[in-house]
Amino acid sequence: MGIYPVEINVRAASPSFSGSTDAANAIGTAASFTCGSFVRFGLSIEEPGLVVSDIKYQTNGCGFAIAAAQIIAGSLLRRKLTELHGLQLDELFVIAETGIGEFPPARRQCAEICFQAVQAALANFRASRVAEFTGEKALICSCFGVGEESIERAIDQGSLITVSEVTERTNAGAGCGSCRMMIEEILGSRND
Repeated sequence: MGIYPVEINVRAASPSFSGSTDAANAIGTAASFTCGSFVRFGLSIEEPGLVVSDIKYQTNGCGFAIAAAQIIAGSLLRRKLTELHGLQLDELFVIAETGIGEFPPARRQCAEICFQAVQAALANFRASRVAEFTGEKALICSCFGVGEESIERAIDQGSLITVSEVTERTNAGAGCGSCRMMIEEILGSRND
């Protein structure tokens, strides 16, 4: 049978996540200059909990790109955004290859554009959250659009004393983690 599983053709023949979604609030596109194909992902991320409630992709790529997009879409559906911000290319390859088998070296770029499109969609969502922020105080967590007021309110209402508790309550610090020092400073000022 070789290293190319039959599943690639079966999954590519009836891609259930193919298409577009009008409710998408996270959109990312990537293209391959090797073959000229593109992949666009649209994710609908809903409150509360910032969960991927719907995901669709569009591509003009080959069966390898379609299969990778299909597997990735299925693995992201109903997942919390806090679980997805740290996704790296190697982790996405593991997800794809677990679902469909090893990609031939000449076709790895077909999967890579899928992964880049997903990462671009997540970056698009973060950027839109930052752009929407209109709080009176500072934006602390740009990954999840959490401001200083929200963190202070959570600390006061929940008697929180650790960064982990703040993260659990507000999602602040659950993405890239660059705001964790600022959260510690806020905790220090509120718990003195």
